Amino acid sequence: MGCATDADPFNVVRGWRKWDAGVHRCAVSQADLERTVISLSADIAASLIAHARAEAPNECCGVIGGRDGRATAVHRATNTAASPVMYAMDSQEQMRLLAAIEAAGDDLLGIYHSHTRSAAVPSRTDVQLAFFRRALYVIISLADANAPVIRAFYLRREKPYDEAITEVPVVIDSSTSDPTRPGR
Repeated sequence: MGCATDADPFNVVRGWRKWDAGVHRCAVSQADLERTVISLSADIAASLIAHARAEAPNECCGVIGGRDGRATAVHRATNTAASPVMYAMDSQEQMRLLAAIEAAGDDLLGIYHSHTRSAAVPSRTDVQLAFFRRALYVIISLADANAPVIRAFYLRREKPYDEAITEVPVVIDSSTSDPTRPGR
């Protein structure tokens, strides 16, 4: 795996903050790319589901900060598409959220959004718009309102759809997050 190029400044998740200075570092290892699990506390999972429910019938979106495959904070964003079938984040808001992740000492673990009426499976649009190559894409499905589902994927937009999706299991543990941390 190579470093990000100036043509793709957000390609490196750890070290993304250096993009504007033209400095890129390859802190994401092959092990990061082949992560076998993403760990969410019960509080983090509840926060993701609550955001999805609050924005329904439109999709919600945001980013997840964390370290070593463990989510530490959820940062909600505004879905500027205001749509039940797609999401979009304002670039300035996105940069503010990424700065908040950096300020907390975290890395960008994932980008999340909801599917309000369909399964937690990336759509072709999700894959085509997956610009953060090393971030996980987390989908919260409310297709069954009584049993929300959270799934995570690496998405490779340069590959054909049937080869572009790699699922990473989501483990929800019973430990709680620190409620004093920003981004809840």
